[in-house]
Parts: sequence; structure tokens; C-alpha cells
Amino acid sequence: MAPERAFERAAPRGPQLPVGVAPKWTGARRARSDSGEVRNDNDRRRLRLHFFRRPRAAPVCRARRRAMVASGSPPPPGLADIPGLVRAPNGGGVSWTPDEDPSGLAPAGSGPAARAPPLGPRLGTLRTPRGSFPTPALLTYTRRGEPAFLTPDVLALLPATALAFQTSLVHFMDHLPPSHVGDCPGGGRAYFGCRPAFVLASARDPISFDLNAKPSNDARSTFVGTPVGVKKITLDEYAAWAEATQPDAFVALADELPCAAPAKKLAASVERATEWLVEQVERSAREPEKIPPVFASVQGGADERLRRRSAETAARLLSRGERAESSEDQPPGGDDASARERERVAAAFRARVVGFSVGGLGTEEAPGAQREALLRASLEPLPARLPRHVAGLGAPQEALRLMALGVDLIDASFCHACTRQNLALCFPLDEPEEARGDGDGVSTKKRRRDAEDAPKTLLSDKDASEKDEKDASDALLLAGATPFAINLLATAHARDRAPFAPGCECFSCANHSRAYAHHLLQCHEMTAQVLIDAHNLHHYHAWFEAARRAMREKRFERFAEFHRARFAEEEDRE
Repeated sequence: MAPERAFERAAPRGPQLPVGVAPKWTGARRARSDSGEVRNDNDRRRLRLHFFRRPRAAPVCRARRRAMVASGSPPPPGLADIPGLVRAPNGGGVSWTPDEDPSGLAPAGSGPAARAPPLGPRLGTLRTPRGSFPTPALLTYTRRGEPAFLTPDVLALLPATALAFQTSLVHFMDHLPPSHVGDCPGGGRAYFGCRPAFVLASARDPISFDLNAKPSNDARSTFVGTPVGVKKITLDEYAAWAEATQPDAFVALADELPCAAPAKKLAASVERATEWLVEQVERSAREPEKIPPVFASVQGGADERLRRRSAETAARLLSRGERAESSEDQPPGGDDASARERERVAAAFRARVVGFSVGGLGTEEAPGAQREALLRASLEPLPARLPRHVAGLGAPQEALRLMALGVDLIDASFCHACTRQNLALCFPLDEPEEARGDGDGVSTKKRRRDAEDAPKTLLSDKDASEKDEKDASDALLLAGATPFAINLLATAHARDRAPFAPGCECFSCANHSRAYAHHLLQCHEMTAQVLIDAHNLHHYHAWFEAARRAMREKRFERFAEFHRARFAEEEDRE
């Protein structure tokens, strides 16, 4: 619910209004008695009372605000905390730095092929004006800019890394214009109830990607799936929504096709994606106080050659800007006009491209060797100094593959999908202690607890360790469980007083049981989704923290093999 609607209430009968509430009349008729009483029900429907959480600062028009930003003047009193008001240098303040120097990183000017080190797991830190968090990291799935089942107070109980959001701009494209969000007092970021540390906006919903949407049939628009059906969106409209919602960065709009699309259409979409990328980066460079920085989109469907070409083109445009920055000479070749044009594009990429996003995956390609080959073709040409984002692949077995290939930002839509299916994540966070050795600085007590809890996550009863493998598998099926989650709607949990996952320290597990969640689901009470989603996000973020710890301790391969063996049954089912 939008903030301006969240604080609307029907006016009570009587002459008095609540203290601090300003009545606002809508409609042509503005009849009201001298005593302040609403005369009838029709008048009541026209009256809306707007509550404000804190005193408002003096109104500052958007033109004046932009002029103050451009001139470097301090913001007016009361507006200093508005995100995006003070322009930060170098891409709006979004930057990523590796914890270790990437091996094989060539010096600037040696070309994109030489700048691409071998793919492998890597650690880093993504910094924004509102905070920083380690990578590889999850991006919390949102609907219209907010976590689907979580309120701000519940979100505050989760790890700090859960404040990194991925927003799909198509969720806003129903019947209201961008000004509905952008004209909110305080700017577009004040429209939302949560205050995330990082927001990455894109045109794709990683769960409900519309495979039946028509491909683009002109050079200025494409079709996307919105809450009101498939809709044509133009570059101007997409930029307007990016300006209105004020994310920290947005993925460049591309003609994103499923992997099963014909080769001719895929080739046309790659060429169109490159043209659109240049235009959107230039727009962001012209209006940095309005348009956020850009994540360059890499497309190509199921064609490895097209994906590699798309990635190499984006990397070449970026490296050309870096060479121009390090050289005082004009780019060689061509007349003065073409040289100036190349320099303008290079300067825009140098200033406004802050990452890369690989798109078109999770759309009908084979989940095994083919998907990994497409990922390698998309990632190998990219420079190592910028973060890499992949949407649409969020399951644990896919997250392991992405982290092994050096992807830094992965969407957490898998947690939301599990919540909608009444599944609570329940799998060990790390490999057993005896497989890791000693002397690496990790808490021995926590290791022992995780190792003891690992076999219990497969079954809900206390005698699981005494069953043989066949009985354990049968019990899993009867409980509606999988190798990584349990179905809380299954009758096996009707009287189960155990937490959602043994050893879990989230709010849901600390205060409620599987039986209580089962009762809420049976009653169709929405609190069940709140508890399950809070647990799923907490558990998944804890698993990512275990993966980062394994990278720091140089044992990520063993960590991945341990979990791949557990998820092998699920991968075979796919």
C-alpha cells in the first residue's frame, strides 16, 4: 500500500478532528457544516485525513532541487537525508571493490580480452551512500519496491545484508504514471516504507518472467509482463520510471528473449540491446541528478556466440572510456566529428556504468552443462573490476554455480517462491566440522552445533538417525519435504513443536514452532507467510555467509561439493 494511502482514514462523525490532522476535500462538492461535522455518507467519502509522521520541511520545487545539486549547494533544512539529493561522484556513489586483487587483471588499455581473468569464486564489498555489504550477496525479492510479506519492523530482525533489494520496474506499470511515485514528498525513495541500503532496478521479474511476451518490433520499445498483462514499454518510459523510483542503479532495458527464441530474433535483440545500452548510458550521463547509474545488460539467449559478442561489446565500450581517461590524446582514426562522438560515448561509459547484468537465463535452457556454458560465455569477456549480477537463477544448486563462476549479486526470489509454496528452508549451512580442519578462526561451538543439526534437517521426528536410508527417504516424501526444505502444510507437522530448522536463530524459529505455522496455514492466516518468509531469508543469508567464510578459508570447493551431493537428487528431478 502506498504511503499516502496507508495514512488515509475515513473522518469520524462529530465536530472535532484529531489533533495535527489537516482535512483535505476532493471532488466538486465541498459541503461542510460550520461545526465541522460531515453531513452525509457522500461527503464522508470525499473527505480524507492525511497523517504525517514528522513535520514537513518547506516545499522545494524539483527544478530548484536539481539546480542546488548541480551547483553543489547544501540541501535545504529537513531534506538532507533524502536519498539521491546530494550527487555523489563516480556513478552516484555505487562502487564495488574486490577483497583480493583479481588474478590476471591486465592494466588499462590492453583490451577486454586481456582484462578478463579466469572465472572463479571471489569476495568483494559493494558500497553505496547508505551503507556497504559483502559479496557474493543476495538481493531481496520485492513487489512494487517492498518485500512481499515483510513489513519494515520484521525486516529489521533479519541480517543487515537483507537490506539489499532487487526491484522490478514493471510492477509499477499498471494504471498510474511515474509521477505517482516520483512526486511523493521527499522524492521517490520516500514513497516506500522500507529503507534499503541498496536497490537495483530492472525490467524483469525473476519469478514471473513472461515467456509468451512478443519480441520487439521497432527500434524504441519492447514488450514486458506487467500486473495488467503484456505491455509495450519504450526507452523514455523506462527512464521515467527509473527517475521516479530513484534506485541506486538500474539494469539497462534490453529486448530480453527466452533462450528458445529463433536465432534470427536473438541476433536482432543483441544488436538492439547494444544500441539501447549506449543511449541509456548517455542519458544517465547527461542527467546524473535524475537518472541513476547503469548496469550494462548482456543478452544472447541460448547462443554462446551471441552472448560472448554481447559481453565483449559492452566490455569494449567500457575499456575504450578507460583508455580515453588514461590518455591525453584523442581516439585514433576517423574525422574530428566521429572522434568527438567516440569520446562522448567513452566518457559516458566511464562515468555511469557501475556493473554488468546477465539476462535471459532461467528461460527454457537446460539447467546443467548448457546453462553453465552460457554463463561462461557471458562472464568471461567482462572486466573483473565491476560487479556481476544474474537474475532468474536463485535456487541453492544454481547459487553454488553462480558463486563458483564469480557472480557477485544473485536475486533471492527462490526464498519468496518457497514461501508461496509453504516451504521452509531446512538444510545444513556448512559442511561438518571434521571435514574442515582446525585453526581457521571459526567458532568451534557453532561448527559443532551445525554438524549436529545437519542430519536432523532431513526429518522432523527425533528418531531419524535410527532409520535407514530408505525409511528416511519415505519419511521425506510423506512430509512433503525436499533435500533443502520442509512443507509446513503437511500433516506430519501438525503436532511438531520443533523450530522450522534446528539450530536456526531467526525470529520465527526462536518464538514459534512448525505446528504453529501449520495451524496458521490451515486457517489461511497471512501471518504464516510472514513467519516463513522471515525464516527463509534469514536461513538463506546465513548460508551465503557460510559460503563467504568458505571462500575466505580457501575451502569453497569442498563447501560446494558437500552441498551438491545433498542437492543431487533435486537436480536429477529437474
